[in-house]
Order: sequence, then structure tokens, then C-alpha cells
Amino acid sequence: MKRAMINEAFAKEEEARGDFQEGNDSANTSSETSSTDITNAEAALQYLIVDMEACPFIDNDGVNCIKTLYSDLKELNITLLLAHCQG
Repeated sequence: MKRAMINEAFAKEEEARGDFQEGNDSANTSSETSSTDITNAEAALQYLIVDMEACPFIDNDGVNCIKTLYSDLKELNITLLLAHCQG
């Protein structure tokens, strides 16, 4: 279930990036992703980098959210990296 959600999010990001690079202002109306795209997404997704520059403080709920995200990604062999942490 978690891998499917990550694959879907990754495929949507790639689709949006493709629309932007092509200069297409309209959203792609196709909701289907080919199995080749998902396979490529699985092979390509090794790291998730979260830019923390805009987060000068994280409360307990935020820490728990990051810990849960870390655990979920670790199960999928994806490394979570936090960039621009303050303090």
C-alpha cells in the first residue's frame, strides 16, 4: 500500500515536471500510468530530500511525523535526508 502511494506521487511529480518542461499550461488529463513508468519510478527513487530551511522549529507532532516518514521510507529502501536544518 505504501509503495503504491509513493509510486503514484512520484509518477504525478514526473508528469507535472514534464508538463512544465514542455511549456504546457494545462494539466495532463490522463490518470493512468503505464507499468513501465512505475518500474522506472521504483528504480529511480532512492532518496527523499526535505528542505527544512523554512522550519525554524518542529514540535513533538512534527518530530513524530518525520520519524514515521523515516520508518515508512526505510521499509521501502528509500533514504530520507533533511537539508538546511537549523539549530
